[in-house]
Parts: sequence; structure tokens; C-alpha cells
Amino acid sequence: MSERVRNLVALSATHRTAGLDERAAFTVPAGGAEAFYAAAREAGLAEAVLLATCNRLEAYGVGDEAAALHVRSALIKATGASPAVLDQHLRPVPGLEAVEHLFAVVSGLESQMVGEVEIAGQVKDAYADALARGMTGPVLNRVFQRAFQAGAWARTHTGISQGQVSLGNVAVELAQRVFGSLDEARVLVLGTGDVGRQVVQALVSRGASQVSVASRTFENARVLAEEFAGSSLTLADALRQAHAHDVIVGCATVERALPAAKAGPSCSSTSACRATSTSRPVRSKAPISATSTISRPSPTPTSRPGSPKSTAPARPSPRRRRAPGAPPTIKPPRKPEP
Repeated sequence: MSERVRNLVALSATHRTAGLDERAAFTVPAGGAEAFYAAAREAGLAEAVLLATCNRLEAYGVGDEAAALHVRSALIKATGASPAVLDQHLRPVPGLEAVEHLFAVVSGLESQMVGEVEIAGQVKDAYADALARGMTGPVLNRVFQRAFQAGAWARTHTGISQGQVSLGNVAVELAQRVFGSLDEARVLVLGTGDVGRQVVQALVSRGASQVSVASRTFENARVLAEEFAGSSLTLADALRQAHAHDVIVGCATVERALPAAKAGPSCSSTSACRATSTSRPVRSKAPISATSTISRPSPTPTSRPGSPKSTAPARPSPRRRRAPGAPPTIKPPRKPEP
């Protein structure tokens, strides 16, 4: 492909162009990346990179004048979404604007939580995947490498990374605001990806000792839980035991809302809980919301059947003294009961 027809374009759908429910409609399922790169090759794109996160669907492509249309077709193949739905939220970013946009993404300026650090690693993983597939070339290689340098410079020389800019730290910080100390809190983490690992690590570093990890793949939950001396659960068992935890942190990508957990036994007689635990046993306690107040009622004596309601004698009321010389007060006789 000659230099004259080598065009760079990006298509972006993020929290700025689509709501949470709308973004869920065009997530990239398992096998979606293979479909994207196969469609990109078939369309004749010289270079392409797919970036898909929970809040972002983007693709960068290098090709002829119709490169934007080719990238769009590859995204439709990757997500399985209808063109009408995808077109409502995709924003074309051509040429130099695509370079500036990628620099802002890697630096955390385009994130829903400005300054978060996870996006830099996600972009690196996306670029490494495209590089391994042979879908990068002189244009995207230089653009992405410069973007990584710009992101590192921004985090080093500006204050964008100051504060709790990690999703895991933010979730744990919120839990600490509610409970004060996490030493006795029972925490359930749903998901074993990068964010799930960050949440578990942040919890343990802040003193949480009763952390349970759940995942669709039980082996992933077991490995992560054993690394931090926690307990592991299958996703189904975690939903049944949700009422027994004080804090629940969701870090998994789901295609539909998780069913509400009903209070009840943790295990049924027909399906035993598949869990390994190396932490202290979980005590039964009702979850506490962020707006509730924690108070301990004073103990009240319990009465046994047949025993008087109160063992303490009643305090007699003070008697009135009769004035000197006053006649005594005579109470009338009570009428007999019928």
C-alpha cells in the first residue's frame, strides 16, 4: 500500500456516546477478537487494533479511503450487534485526531474515572494481541508506542494519578467509609480479572481477613483466593450466599443482571457448596447498607415460661401525710363483682 492511500482512522463507542445498558448491547464476546481480525484482513485493512473494555469499544485501522467502513464492518462481526444499533454510538476519529485520542485514552483523560490506571494496561494488552496476530505495522506500531510514552510522562509529571484512581482502591475506600475497619467485614468479590485481583489485593492490604472470591470458572477463583488466603466459591454458590456478606464487589462482565440473592441456607441438601476456605468462618449477620447506622441494643432479660415477668420488686409510691386535726379519709366499699 502506498503512502498516498495510507489513512489512519479510529471508531470509538464509550460512556460519552452510550449509556450502560446500551454499551452492554455491543460487548465483544468470546471469540469476538478472532472475528474482528478475520474481517479486517478480508476487507484489506493493512493494520488494525481492537480495544474492548467494560466501558469502551474502539478500533484503530490503517487502510485506503474506505478504512472507516472496513473497521465498522469488522466491529459488527466482532460484537454481533446490528449495524443500526452500533451506528448510533460509534464516533469516527480520523487522522491526527485519532492519534491525540489514543494519547488521551492511555493517559486516563478519556476514562469515566479520570486518571484511572487500568486503561493503560488494557491498551497494552490490546496492542500486544494485535502485534502477535501480525495486524500492526509501521503506523500503528509508532502511534501506540508513542502513546505509551505519553501516558507514562503524564502520570509522572502531572497530578493525574494522585488519589484513589484504581477501581479496586476506590471500591475498598467506599467499604472503609461504611465500616471504618474491614477486619471483621465479610467481603465477596465477583470476578477474577485484573480489576478483581486489584480489589482482593486492596482488601487484604487494608486488613480484610474474610474475603471470598467467586468466578464462572471455579479454578480461577480458587487460584486467586489461595494467593491471598481467602475462600473460593462458584458463581452459583456465591449468589446463594450473598446475604451472608457485608460487602459485595462485582468485577465481572455479565450479559444480564445477576438475580437477586434470597436470604436462606447457604447450601441445599441436593447441592453442596463447592468451596475451599483458609480464612476464619463466616458468621451470620445481616448486610449493612451505606446509609444505615450501626447500634448495639442493650441486653434485655428473657423470661422463662411460668416465671414472673420481672424479678425486681416494684418501687412503692410515696404516701401522703394527713394534716394535724383532719379527719381520716374513708374509702367507699367496692361493689361486688357480678
